[in-house]
Amino acid sequence: MKNIHFITTCTAQKSVKPSIKQCLNNYKDNNYLDWLTQLGPYRKEEATVSVDELYTGQSFKIAKKTCEALNIEMHVLSAGFGLLDFKQRIPPYNASFSPSKDKVPSPSNQWWKKITTNEYFNFSRSVKDLFKEHPNDIFIICCGREYLFAIKDDLHDAITSLSDTKKQLIVICSDISKMSAAIESNCIKSDSRFKNVPQQIFNNNSITDRTLTTHVGCVVMKKLVDGSTVNSIINELNELVKDVAPQRNPKDSNNRTSSY
Repeated sequence: MKNIHFITTCTAQKSVKPSIKQCLNNYKDNNYLDWLTQLGPYRKEEATVSVDELYTGQSFKIAKKTCEALNIEMHVLSAGFGLLDFKQRIPPYNASFSPSKDKVPSPSNQWWKKITTNEYFNFSRSVKDLFKEHPNDIFIICCGREYLFAIKDDLHDAITSLSDTKKQLIVICSDISKMSAAIESNCIKSDSRFKNVPQQIFNNNSITDRTLTTHVGCVVMKKLVDGSTVNSIINELNELVKDVAPQRNPKDSNNRTSSY
């Protein structure tokens, strides 16, 4: 079986509180260059924390538990530092693609490009870098719409490194309207309809608006490990909710954990 990579988002909830200097709103106009030059020098071991220990949001915990149980590699989309490996050590920080005082300036896809292609962070990378390093592996991207929009150009470039995108990529998000035609068929729309299907699919776990997308991601991981193909999983889950009515006045189910 090919190696599987699960890519999720950072969260506002963290085990270490950042200093004012480590919060994006401390910089005028949330200036990315000031952010890079101030956070870049953090190299000392005592000034950093491992990615797997830093984020404590509920969705992150759920994804982490499943990845560890299934021996799946986990990566994190960070609004502050780009794509991070699970054991990478970074300084605590506050920066977000979601609405908050530490929200990055628009357009977010330009911010993503700047933080993943700079001379100050020697530990961050882009989605394209990861795909290029593992061109034959399978990738699951599980995130909210703000993060998906931020990485959309990077992702579009990244798929050119894969051997066969149709067999190697699954994108899970409640809003896939911004996806290009080249990626649209690889998407599962994780909206509130999934809360109206038999919950055995989620092992009867408690599903909230904030954790729905992550729970769908966990179902996908388990199916892949059990031997299902990327195409069959996408078709199965999309077909499952095809004729299901969404909940009335649904809250946004795009993994809203005030991601940072």
